[in-house]
Amino acid sequence: TTWLECTSNTNEFGILGSFTENRNALLITPEGGVLVSTPKSSATENLFSVFTTITLREDASGISETTFATTGEYKQDLINYVFNQKKDNQTKFLINYMGFLQPDDYEVTGNKKEDVAEMSFKMYLDKVPDFTAGTKMFLHPRIYKMYNLKLPDNANRSRPYYFECPYIKTDTTVYKLPDDYMVENLPQPRNNSFEYGSFRTSYSFNEVENIVTSIATLSLNQNVIPAEKYAATRKFFSSVINEYTEKIIIKKK
Repeated sequence: TTWLECTSNTNEFGILGSFTENRNALLITPEGGVLVSTPKSSATENLFSVFTTITLREDASGISETTFATTGEYKQDLINYVFNQKKDNQTKFLINYMGFLQPDDYEVTGNKKEDVAEMSFKMYLDKVPDFTAGTKMFLHPRIYKMYNLKLPDNANRSRPYYFECPYIKTDTTVYKLPDDYMVENLPQPRNNSFEYGSFRTSYSFNEVENIVTSIATLSLNQNVIPAEKYAATRKFFSSVINEYTEKIIIKKK
């Protein structure tokens, strides 16, 4: 059976997208109606990879350069959307959807290849740390929220919960520290998992180059969560959100 997506003018051939994939459909056959499922994508088909380098200044300002590389659902919907928006809407996307820090200004470039769409943001930030105290700066693990959708509290849920699609998100964030700063504390690495996904983080400090590297991977292997598994799913994603509150602490030498 070949399924054709007829509601989008951007989806490529053979890709249904979250609006019509993994849904029940009624086929009319000579023998009568048959209920079937439309194809569903896998996590490895929907990749969202982010690499950011942040040059931090002693006055807490900085310049960040972020590159997104996306496939599947993220290539079709997210990147196509940003490419076609004016700067005001791109700003709303950065802050409201992605959870980036408020930039003073930014530049965006991008290109679409056959299998991967790439997009880069160069952002000028008046304040990079979450806050400062004396000669210390308290930095987020990354300058955007890898996941920021708080799932509702519904202990008596009776129906499945639907994410848009299964996915794998990866992030590498590199902080280039000012010459006279050093690391005082790094968050502890995480290795959390539940039945349908996992979340892993690691942190390192290169004293020679004076850079901090934060690496995170978030995977969701199934986007339809049975009602009886919802509580565990909610707990898992709450822990992902809470991870963003941890701080990289640097101080003046």
